[in-house]
Amino acid sequence: MNNGTYNLRLLINKFTEDDLEAWFCVESNFEVRKYIDHRILNLDEAQSYIRNSIQSYISKSYGRYAARDKTNNKLLGMCGFLFDGIETDFYYRYCPVPGVMVLVVRPLI
Repeated sequence: MNNGTYNLRLLINKFTEDDLEAWFCVESNFEVRKYIDHRILNLDEAQSYIRNSIQSYISKSYGRYAARDKTNNKLLGMCGFLFDGIETDFYYRYCPVPGVMVLVVRPLI
């Protein structure tokens, strides 16, 4: 997934340190977090999330990826895999934009 996976509306590629502000906006939206832990992330936690994702690409060759609007490269959310010590699970999180979840998940399954 070096250059990303595309579909009609989305680009799914690796997070970069430059994504911090946009990722913080996603993670500070209660609608995004309400089914996870009902808690929004602060800026330091959002930065740690991105850094952990980048480290996962290096150490495991997979991780959680940024999901972007293909027309303007705006970060809408994330999807990807996380090893929790026992098993690898698939996760996704995105801003409430109609139809985006299906577009984010489909290329990776």
